[in-house]
Amino acid sequence: MGASNSTPESYPAEKTECKSRVTEWIPYAQLRQYITPGDLIEIKRLNLGVTTICHWAVAVEVESDDCFVVNLTDDSVVHRERLSKITFDKNCRINNSHDEQCPPFEAEEVVKRAIGKVGQSELPYSLRENNCEHFAKYCRNGDTTSHQVLDNKYFLTAGDWIRGSINVSASVKGKVTGQEPERRF
Repeated sequence: MGASNSTPESYPAEKTECKSRVTEWIPYAQLRQYITPGDLIEIKRLNLGVTTICHWAVAVEVESDDCFVVNLTDDSVVHRERLSKITFDKNCRINNSHDEQCPPFEAEEVVKRAIGKVGQSELPYSLRENNCEHFAKYCRNGDTTSHQVLDNKYFLTAGDWIRGSINVSASVKGKVTGQEPERRF
C-alpha cells in the first residue's frame, strides 16, 4: 500500500454506506476514514502462529477524529466504546464479507440493533458459542455465524476449556440433545 491517505486496494474508490466489502489490514488511524455506520470492524488481537484470534465490533457513529463501536466483551456485557481505545495499536479492517452469504440490514437498522443491546448482559461469553463475532454478525446480518470458530473449531475447543469461559451446561446439553445452545441476542 502507498501513502497513508491512499485508498486500500480492496476498497471501492467511492465511499458507500453499509456495502459488502473487506479492506486490507491497516492501522486504525488509516482505516478510520473508510468506516461508515453499520460496518463490522475486525481487530487482530492474538497471533497464535497457525491462526489469529480477532475481536469484532459494529461501527455505530463516525466522527472526524474517531469512531464509536458497539461490541460484546468477555465480561458478557455489550459496550459502546471509542474504537481507538479498543484497537490497542493493532491492525484492523472493515469486514462485511458475510454479506455475500446473508444480506445485511440497512445501516440504520444495524446501528439500532447494536445500540439497543448496550449495557445488556448476554449469555456467558464463550469463544465457540457466544463471542464478539457472533454478536456483530447478528447486528448486521441477523445471523450468528462465527467464521473464526468454524475455521478453527478444534483449536478453539481446547482454548475455551483452558480459558475457562465455556458455557459447560449449554455445551453438554448440545452434545447430548444435538441442539444448538439458545442465544439471547
